[in-house]
Amino acid sequence: MEKIYCVLMSLLILSCSSRHEKIAETVIDINPNAAEGFIGSEDILDTVGCALIPLAETEKPIVNVTKLQVQSGKFYILDENTHCLHVFGHDGRILFSIDRQGKAGNEYLELTDFHATEQEIFLLDQNSKKILVCDSLGNFKKKIDIHAYWANGLFTIGSDFYIVNNNSEPEAGAYHLFHLTSDGLEKNKYLPFDIRPGFGSRKNYAKGGNNEYLYCQAPINTVYQVTQDGCKPILNINFGSRALPEDYYTLDLRRLLQKGLAKNYILGMDKIFASDKYIFLKYRYGENNYWIIYDREAQRVKTHCRGLGPENMYQMGLSDFVVQDGWVYEISSGFNFTRHQKHYTPDPPLELRYANELQRVAQRVTEMSNPVLIRYKLK
Repeated sequence: MEKIYCVLMSLLILSCSSRHEKIAETVIDINPNAAEGFIGSEDILDTVGCALIPLAETEKPIVNVTKLQVQSGKFYILDENTHCLHVFGHDGRILFSIDRQGKAGNEYLELTDFHATEQEIFLLDQNSKKILVCDSLGNFKKKIDIHAYWANGLFTIGSDFYIVNNNSEPEAGAYHLFHLTSDGLEKNKYLPFDIRPGFGSRKNYAKGGNNEYLYCQAPINTVYQVTQDGCKPILNINFGSRALPEDYYTLDLRRLLQKGLAKNYILGMDKIFASDKYIFLKYRYGENNYWIIYDREAQRVKTHCRGLGPENMYQMGLSDFVVQDGWVYEISSGFNFTRHQKHYTPDPPLELRYANELQRVAQRVTEMSNPVLIRYKLK
């Protein structure tokens, strides 16, 4: 009887192996009404290595940062408004910018996403369905045709590409992840969907530890681990009666808002960031934003709150931050940074080191300047 049970369970798991409904390694119950308010983050952030890094001016000013990647001591910043990729040194000096908007084979109609390695930079053009490969200095090398796919995002593991598809049904099929070789040949595809969501999260994938990415597609509240060996669910967030019912999955965001569903239900994860130790998940419920910080080692929720701020450092709340390689980078526009420095008086007062550094940087920054990166180290 026990053998029959094991066989049946194995068949059940295999039958669900390509579906969102398959069981994750860990399930956590989340009640937004039980979340803490705005809390300090000193228990996860270290004062060692924290710094303010003003970004030098660029020929086209940075208007809207949609992605930051740190690679080999360089900051790669994508501005969706200008379709430019700017590359800065570790001290914020500009090294070069990539501005290739056009219709030629070595140009892009729009710069949808990018991924940088030590040797190359990969530029995704969603409209033209192609990837431009550049060397580490931004010089064009080759074009990879991905006409069979619809790509909302791009990342690499090793020499392979991973194409992120939020909610479209391209020639290759309705899958959320496509695994391609360095030449653009299909190796695998993951997470097929029968009920196509009418909306998707803006930042639904993030680099975790070594050779892994984590993926979470709204309105499904499951975090998947993507490696060269495959894709598997590792964490499911159970919102209970507050989770968006499946009957509404096909509605777009405008219809959800018109029906007032966003006031009563959680529409899924807005953002995901990760390290080898933590998973950061952001969601919205009613009028508030919430953060879940999941401790991967302890396999439990470390923090569930409405806001984060390192109160013993610069006292600038974490809102538009990214996590990479054990560091946290908050992106503060020149306008927000100068307003904070001029008009915010912390109580208790800042330590002299942080007050002096804020004042020194503010002397270089105006409301029209490029952003300031604020760097913290994860404990």
